[in-house]
Amino acid sequence: MRVLHGKGDQARTVALAPEAFALVERWLDRRTKLGLGTRRRLFCTLKGGPMATAYVRGLCKRLARKAGVEKRVHPHGFRHALAAGLAMNGTPVNVIQAQLGHASLATTDRYLRRIAPADLLAALKLPAWTPPR
Repeated sequence: MRVLHGKGDQARTVALAPEAFALVERWLDRRTKLGLGTRRRLFCTLKGGPMATAYVRGLCKRLARKAGVEKRVHPHGFRHALAAGLAMNGTPVNVIQAQLGHASLATTDRYLRRIAPADLLAALKLPAWTPPR
């Protein structure tokens, strides 16, 4: 998917899981039925206006409560979860950098160390050394 105005108002291409892509396609069909043109933001109100950040934060809270999730859920947390999951699956840091839209690899490194330090420490553990006989 091509993001035109992402982090730092930079354009980039990001990967999208097939299940997520199917949901975006459903939304695009709904937008067409609502008469919203293609020049609007992808995620907008039912009238085509921009979504307020406060609305999105509240929506996350309501949906988490409805799903029985007691932990705090916030939009940026999805970004953290994606980055941590990619790191745990062994995705190269430069690929994670591109997905997150970071200009600097150092930013991605700091980001990952902050959100998943235990996982990264475990991944960096060296195998036990056995002295030669």
